[in-house]
Amino acid sequence: MEFVPLVMTTITLQPSVAHRENPLFCKEVFVDFMGAQIKTLSFLAYLNRIYKEAVAKHAPLLVKGMLGMFTLCPQEVAHLRKELLIAARHILATDLRTVLQERRPRQANDGPDGLDSMIIALLGYVMVQKFLLRRLVVVERLCVVNPGGALYIVPI
Repeated sequence: MEFVPLVMTTITLQPSVAHRENPLFCKEVFVDFMGAQIKTLSFLAYLNRIYKEAVAKHAPLLVKGMLGMFTLCPQEVAHLRKELLIAARHILATDLRTVLQERRPRQANDGPDGLDSMIIALLGYVMVQKFLLRRLVVVERLCVVNPGGALYIVPI
């Protein structure tokens, strides 16, 4: 698969710090770019089911791209962060999670790039997201909206 390296390179692209700090930096364009990267990551999770060997060969780029997206995704764009968490969850549900686990800190020693703590944060984000999603489903089941629009909590 010759396009898998191209897809991996796409998810690792990011503007430099100098570009982001420039007053002419257009945050709206950056948000659109992040959205495209996250969609590409979701596509990569799908590709992983079909072309496991090709994706696994470039797994370090995948880790770098995912962590870069978690670092740079603007906090005020909640829907993108949600999509990123969902894509990360799909990837963590495959054999690629071992690549992330291999990047764990050894003897509490962060690498020079600081990615080890980022991986722990990524795994934590996914766990918290799963927990909150389960609680949201429980709360949603307890709430009933009547035709008039009022919300009632159903007693247990």
